[in-house]
Amino acid sequence: SYQRIAGYEILSEPRTRETAPEHVSALMRDGCDAVHAHDPRALCVVGPAPYYKVFNFDERILLDRENVLYTFDFFVPWA
Repeated sequence: SYQRIAGYEILSEPRTRETAPEHVSALMRDGCDAVHAHDPRALCVVGPAPYYKVFNFDERILLDRENVLYTFDFFVPWA
């Protein structure tokens, strides 16, 4: 592990509406695997497409991996 790196965000707010959530999840999973191959204790930060919107957060984004931090956006004006 690197002392000053808390985690790696695989893809910040994926901006695709046409890509199936399963493909986005696979990309996130593969990215986390690559990160953990070099830094196993680091957090891997992932979230749903598009744009990490909370209403797209479901079991499809959940990864069967350790050290994963899930993130989402929730803005009150659009709630």
